[in-house]
Amino acid sequence: KKHKIQPVYDIWICGTAGEEGKGNLAGVKQLYGFDQKSGTGSNPLNIVANFGLEGGGTVNFIGSYRFEMKFKAPVPRGGGNGPSAPEAMAAAIAKIADVKTPSDLREGAPRTTYTVGRASCEPPPAGRTVVPSCALEVDMRSTRKEPLDEMRQMIEPMFQAGASAENARYGRKDGSPEGITLELMWYGLRPAFVADSVDNVAVHAGLQSGLQLGAITSPMVGAGSGSLNDNVPANTGIPTYQFSLASSAAGAGGHAFWEWGTRGAPAAEVARMHRVLTAALIVSGFHAADGTVVQPSVGPMGKRTREVAR
Repeated sequence: KKHKIQPVYDIWICGTAGEEGKGNLAGVKQLYGFDQKSGTGSNPLNIVANFGLEGGGTVNFIGSYRFEMKFKAPVPRGGGNGPSAPEAMAAAIAKIADVKTPSDLREGAPRTTYTVGRASCEPPPAGRTVVPSCALEVDMRSTRKEPLDEMRQMIEPMFQAGASAENARYGRKDGSPEGITLELMWYGLRPAFVADSVDNVAVHAGLQSGLQLGAITSPMVGAGSGSLNDNVPANTGIPTYQFSLASSAAGAGGHAFWEWGTRGAPAAEVARMHRVLTAALIVSGFHAADGTVVQPSVGPMGKRTREVAR
């Protein structure tokens, strides 16, 4: 403001909600018009470059598929024994544990992992011993969509296989009122992205701003991966680069409701913000203090992986 510097393109500074857990990246998906079913983004705001502030040069993003399945027991009739929700869930876990990932099966396949996470059961109603239902969460992760899809094709049927095995123990048919039934409680999608090329405006601006301000000495891009809000714009096709902004002297409770931290180096944070704003102006173009105009370094049309009928 002091030097009357104004960007040619709009610069948006956005804070989004719902990054972690069942938030399922809700805020950033809204920002980029990301459709959960199709796994694509429409970029309705026509954003031409995206800079994140939590990843330190990250350009590759680990994707994940997350399931929460509920195993529901039949209503007890006549006091007899019947299929058990905990037993059905345990059978599903045992079957999932035998699954081999693409990176287990094929040398050179992208590293792919899965975790059988939280398992919980609903307590029986007063005066009864039958557990009404149990819920199971499973998380699959990889840097590429193809191995994630492969893992899903292997693991998703195991939920029903566990229910079917428990029904078979009691001679019950799948889908009948007397058998264990399944309900999908929640499905989380964090899209994967690997930068096949770093020759884009966001990376150029991120590196150039670092060189110009002395934050980095070499225009190198790391090969590591992160799992962040920026999975969404990167997967949508928008050039994306990550900066580290905050510094912390101490902290605890990451991702918990009581997470806390204390500032570490305010001067370093100011310098880092200077770099971020410099990168943003490199992309957006700007009206300089002397009246000249530095043109935007990219055209006015942002990339997208799907179009929306208007």
